Amino acid sequence: MKKVISIVFGLLCIEGYCQTYTVTNLKMNVLYADIDNLLSIVIENTSCDSIFVESDNGILVLGDSCKFLSIPNKVGRANISVFKLFHKDTIFIGEWEFRVKSVPKPNILVCGMSGGRINKNLLCAQTRISASIESFDYDIRYKITKYSVKINRNNKPIYTSDIVGASFNSMIKNEFEKLESNDQVIFYNVYAVRPNSKEELLDEITFIINENNK
Repeated sequence: MKKVISIVFGLLCIEGYCQTYTVTNLKMNVLYADIDNLLSIVIENTSCDSIFVESDNGILVLGDSCKFLSIPNKVGRANISVFKLFHKDTIFIGEWEFRVKSVPKPNILVCGMSGGRINKNLLCAQTRISASIESFDYDIRYKITKYSVKINRNNKPIYTSDIVGASFNSMIKNEFEKLESNDQVIFYNVYAVRPNSKEELLDEITFIINENNK
């Protein structure tokens, strides 16, 4: 469920006339670098077409119904300045400072798990690995571009493979069928990419195989 986390209220007075305005971050009082952050900016008795905004960090894109997308290009701070267009004049309304953070690194997932003990049959039933950020307000889709997998038995490697894409090919599936209790299956050198961003190296995960009946 979406909820308004932070609202800033203000009052602009010019020559005895006062006007309320609001700036709302529809997610939280934090912006994230290199992704779309939705802002709602409203000025009393002013149409959305007459609201003009600027940012000193990245770009702002006008949407519908007084909505704006803020896309910061660096971590730190972003100052959002709001103006009202009145006839041929541009009236400064106010400025707000937001913190800008990096998008958290996603976790590697297999069957919705990021490591730990796993039933052999359950692992064999999987077809791919994925990446996701847990408990994050923004829905960011990641694509796995490549990964490596290693199987250890008694702390010694017995199989390694480098794969392009996210799928488990027939050779890996065949090796999974040979797994024994307490074998380790390690996914490492996993690279993922989200829209409009570069590849990111993710933290490796390790599974320990349970016997089929556990």
